[in-house]
Amino acid sequence: MYALKVTGFAFVASSLLYLAVGLGTYTLHTAEGRILGASTEKTRTGAYPAQTAAAPGFPGQDEVWSSVRYSYEVNSIEYGGRVIGLFLPINLKEQYKVGQLVRVYYLPGFPQVAVLQPGVSILQFSGLLGFGICILGVYSWVQKLMQAYHLTHEVEADTPYRHAFCVRKSRAARGVQLNPVLDANPVP
Repeated sequence: MYALKVTGFAFVASSLLYLAVGLGTYTLHTAEGRILGASTEKTRTGAYPAQTAAAPGFPGQDEVWSSVRYSYEVNSIEYGGRVIGLFLPINLKEQYKVGQLVRVYYLPGFPQVAVLQPGVSILQFSGLLGFGICILGVYSWVQKLMQAYHLTHEVEADTPYRHAFCVRKSRAARGVQLNPVLDANPVP
């Protein structure tokens, strides 16, 4: 149960970190760059899992994956990059051509860290955040279920394991009605 809680918070935290870093790309310094190489690959997602794993999206939908190689100069030193942005390069509005002049956004302290398009993908951000919230929701639901049936994770010295959880001690002593299905063989 603890791992489920940690996983949920990890997805929520990573989505917020992704948002912060992505929005931070708008504050990066800029330099003029040139596209050295550009290619696109058109894929069509299939109806079978093996085909959709190679090209995520809706079955039968055409997708264009873009890749680029560019160079830019900062303080008379030439750098190169391949990162378009902090998102999957699928169906981009702007298609790059070899020799095209572009604006490159780079990190001032580390000019080798650069992107061509600042910002975040709302779809990727909401996917990470939504998945984390769903995991936390499942965790909360299981916790309430465990409390309703008076189950806990704590291992008590004189209580044997039962159905992957431990039955709390002295339920009958607390006046809790025993469940005839769960407690067909009550713990002494």
